[in-house]
Amino acid sequence: MRDPYTKEMELFEQSGPIYGESSAPVRWENTIADWLQQVGFVRGENERSVFYHPTRDLLLLLYVDDCYLDGHDRDIRWIDQLMDKKFKCKELEWLEEGSSIDFLGVDVSMNRGYVSMSMPRYVTKFLELMNHGGTPSRVPLSKPITHSEPLSPEQATRFRAGVGCLNWMAHTVRPDLSYAHSRLSQHLHNPTEAAWQGLMQACSYLQGTIQLGLRSPRWSLVPSSTDTTGWPEQHSWEFFCDSDHAGNDEVQNKRKSQWGGIALLNGAPVVYQSKAVGVCMAMPKMKSTHTDFSSAASEIYAAGNMTQEMLHMSYVADEMGLKFPETSMLQIDNKAAISFAGGETVSTKLRHIDVRQEWVHALRDRDIIHPVHVPSKENPADFFTKILTPQTFEYLRDRFMHPIP
Repeated sequence: MRDPYTKEMELFEQSGPIYGESSAPVRWENTIADWLQQVGFVRGENERSVFYHPTRDLLLLLYVDDCYLDGHDRDIRWIDQLMDKKFKCKELEWLEEGSSIDFLGVDVSMNRGYVSMSMPRYVTKFLELMNHGGTPSRVPLSKPITHSEPLSPEQATRFRAGVGCLNWMAHTVRPDLSYAHSRLSQHLHNPTEAAWQGLMQACSYLQGTIQLGLRSPRWSLVPSSTDTTGWPEQHSWEFFCDSDHAGNDEVQNKRKSQWGGIALLNGAPVVYQSKAVGVCMAMPKMKSTHTDFSSAASEIYAAGNMTQEMLHMSYVADEMGLKFPETSMLQIDNKAAISFAGGETVSTKLRHIDVRQEWVHALRDRDIIHPVHVPSKENPADFFTKILTPQTFEYLRDRFMHPIP
């Protein structure tokens, strides 16, 4: 290594593992993962970070050497004592009413009614990093990113760092940034002045929504004769998907459609996606997929993608000891796509997606997934596929995001 002060090269010998090096996950995989199974946990096959103790109804989520525990106090203390004997552990951090825990920039908090996740400190640091102090915006993106002058190398580096921070926020507790991040990330290779202005608008939006986050009810939500909250039934799952057919005319996008999907559990997003995709099955000579000619085909493609996400969620929910509906309702706002998925119509213009059609049919015929219609204005997946007016954006966003005190 080169000494940062003298500039001379020095030789070092590593005498043991260093925290954070690439071998750390493998080392923990070969120690704590096997040990947890030895003390009675069942490891998830579809989500390998899930460990569930069926007799104690104790859930443990493992992230390298960080553990999240959900269960009765006595069972949490039981596994904590065993782990403390086996490993050198820190004291437990308990999530209690009025307290919060910072996990990789995500503030997890709890009050009488909800467990919440937000990122006010991370967002504040991000805005400081971007040196942003403009007027707040109601939406993170309001117009296409048109062709303009390229950024200087220094500005391009700042742009990529900013989009990287948006990526972390969008994939943790800020689904309202997903579509803007998807559009901005397409300009990472050749960032332009217009792309920079798009990033600055996302910053302006964050400036006015620092406290926004996700929340999930703490208690059983099954209504009773004495319940006056009006909350829905516990483990209430909702699934939505949408596609915007070739609506992005930016050069680098090549008219690919944007598909979006979201799964809500008790009103809180569990999985959500916003991606630009080509939907035609490519010929061997084609090096990539390309856009389709039919909006219905794009919607069916989106439905096919979402059904795969739903099946995966059902497997993981089972491994975590959570209830999952035997038949899931997939809500779609395109009637032609629903008719096609339901086998009620056949069109030669859609022959290229027969395989995907049959996949959706197979799930429908076995009562695993049932496609139903939802009006576009009530479809939260619309939130992930196109630039919306401030009124529509806020209406859909407020269905599953809330100010977290």
